[in-house]
Amino acid sequence: MCWTICYQPGRLCFPFAHAGTPHNTSERIFPLQEELLLDTVMLRLRTAAGVDLAELRRRFGPEAAAAVAGALAPHEPLGHVWGLDGQGSRCAVAAAQRIRLSDPRGFLMSNDVISDVFAAFDLESLAGEEAAGAE
Repeated sequence: MCWTICYQPGRLCFPFAHAGTPHNTSERIFPLQEELLLDTVMLRLRTAAGVDLAELRRRFGPEAAAAVAGALAPHEPLGHVWGLDGQGSRCAVAAAQRIRLSDPRGFLMSNDVISDVFAAFDLESLAGEEAAGAE
């Protein structure tokens, strides 16, 4: 078993194990920082605990956490998301430490809510830049 560690600017790179000798890793695709953020948000929103904004700030930066909160804020008046303070009591999303989907309405609308978070990050332009770089 060989371990390969790869560095590609603008990408999170992880060591990975593979059988055989080390090989060219340029064909291996590593997740972008934004993709990891969106996966984290998507998975956490689908739990009762929701998204911890302090964790997002620590892992992805304050701009990312603000963008996520901003994308979720329009769903608050619709009753799809709830803001939670440090004690777990409901509060406004703008003042929240944690944001979760409401039960049951938010969970039923989770795809719409999560797609708005995805739309807040322009991943299509990143994909276009990668495609242009590959040519």
